[in-house]
Amino acid sequence: MSERPSPLQISRHYARAVAIRRANVLKGHATLPAAPYGNFTEPLPRTANELLIRVRRTVDDAAENGISWHAVVDAVRAQAKFFWPSLTLTERSRIIRHLRPYWDVHRFRVAPQMESIIRRRVDAGALQFVAGAIEKLSFRRGGVEVVLRLSRSDRRLARIINAIVFATGPDHRNILASQRFLAELE
Repeated sequence: MSERPSPLQISRHYARAVAIRRANVLKGHATLPAAPYGNFTEPLPRTANELLIRVRRTVDDAAENGISWHAVVDAVRAQAKFFWPSLTLTERSRIIRHLRPYWDVHRFRVAPQMESIIRRRVDAGALQFVAGAIEKLSFRRGGVEVVLRLSRSDRRLARIINAIVFATGPDHRNILASQRFLAELE
């Protein structure tokens, strides 16, 4: 997503835009470097849920101490070699399935210049982020109807739009082919 607003801004595209994301997170680089923060090996987590709870609590604790979430992710990355082998294949799969969107955001951080452009568009009301997934696309007169399933909710949101820009993130090459309703857009 991060590379997409710039061409729109350069081309003087000032229409309102909605960015649909699996995780409603935009994370840039840390303002100040920090040492890895948190202990994820004592005791070793037995489940994906235990690890996730510990990571969330550590991020909150770090924030209370003026430390960026970046330091927590750095600690998880450094300590993974110790806790990963202790997890079952099922728990590893859960971690990958549930944490991948967040990991992608943290691993592939937006450049500071692009983050500034995105923040200005959000502040101006020209860009809105919605956490969810596309459930259905229908071609209609005057545009494309998109039905979104909002994250962590049973709610649906329908909108008529004029353009779609796919920015599926790193290594998601087959997204159009793998999603039946998106295949028509190729």
